[in-house]
Amino acid sequence: MSKKELTKKRICFVLYGYKIDVLTLFDKLLPFYEEKNYPLKSVRYDFLKDKSYRDEKLSILKFQEKRKQSDYNTAENYSSFNIFLADKQAEPLTRHYSLSYNEETIILMFDAVYGKEDIMFFFKESLSFLLKDTTASLGYLFCQEGWTTYASGDEYAEHQMSLYKENSKMWEKFFYSDEFPHIKNRYRHIYLQNILSIYHVEEMFDGIPFIQWVEKNAYGTVEKIGKENWLWTVPEEKQHEIQVIFYDKGLLIGVDRE
Repeated sequence: MSKKELTKKRICFVLYGYKIDVLTLFDKLLPFYEEKNYPLKSVRYDFLKDKSYRDEKLSILKFQEKRKQSDYNTAENYSSFNIFLADKQAEPLTRHYSLSYNEETIILMFDAVYGKEDIMFFFKESLSFLLKDTTASLGYLFCQEGWTTYASGDEYAEHQMSLYKENSKMWEKFFYSDEFPHIKNRYRHIYLQNILSIYHVEEMFDGIPFIQWVEKNAYGTVEKIGKENWLWTVPEEKQHEIQVIFYDKGLLIGVDRE
């Protein structure tokens, strides 16, 4: 695949509550990306050495060589693991596409130059693959210029999303709290695409189950994806209306309550 000129506009999908060791994830996704004609060439991670973490950047070939050492083949020694294709290995803003994993959070990222339709198609294939044997507690599609920090609560990126009463500080506070693993039926916000858990689809709206409520009101499509997750695609013209309903119901975490 020939290199493209980057736009620095990132189209991303995040999954929260996804439990897997990083080396298993690496071994699963490397051939998957290759098969879809998006080869991954580099890794960057924090590695536990002498009781502290250090940043390492390597080509995948060199990383595979490192894994012949027992400490490099131990998943518990890694933190903040990234696999990517970039023009310059040491410069994150030159990444064409990537997958990052840290603290049970996966972020899929593509530069917009790869085309929205192609990216969305790949995301759906990736989500089906990732969620086949492992569940997530929540997920959503987002866009950000330059970085992917929105997923953890970047207040400087929230204006790019233009969501109803959004307050990224509220999400950041929740994201780093002990309450985060127990998100259950709540959402950060309502996005154009959302990954739902069993807690979300069992929620009742107007006296009827969530999926039936979505169908009745033409609030998009909900389809089973993977083991125990669902993909909810929201019509853009209905997004604000739905956001207000969920806000009033107290289900949105990343919002201003004042």
